[in-house]
Amino acid sequence: STGYYYIAGGGGGGNVRAAGTAGAGGKGGGGNGCIDSGSSAGDGVANTGSGGGGGGNNVTHEGNGGKGVCIVKYRTSEITATGGNNTYVVGDYTYRKFTSSGTLTVNSGTGKYDVLLIAGGGAGNDGAGGAGGVVFRNGLQINSWEELGT
Repeated sequence: STGYYYIAGGGGGGNVRAAGTAGAGGKGGGGNGCIDSGSSAGDGVANTGSGGGGGGNNVTHEGNGGKGVCIVKYRTSEITATGGNNTYVVGDYTYRKFTSSGTLTVNSGTGKYDVLLIAGGGAGNDGAGGAGGVVFRNGLQINSWEELGT
């Protein structure tokens, strides 16, 4: 293991020439491209913001982009909150992962939080689908009884 987690990989390029090769999806979940004549391009991996693979002429499926994700991190000792599809506690921090629309509700405490937002990737077509955008904000202030919509 390298210690890295890849996100938002671009989709692999398609090929309209049957004799050629299609491109591989980028690290972070990009869908593979496909060659012409009835083949299917790969979809981007869900909740990574990765792009779908591209296709050529007469393909059966051009890859869909992967959906995005929002991750909120805060100190467990400072804030008590609910929300998100998954919750992880690692060391002194709680991570709340949102894979669909939702609300982070702060039940008690005051402190700072970080947000990582990865937008959904683009679908492949004759060319490869692009990766979703990434926004990271850290050190944001939140107070008891506040809500954040995702």
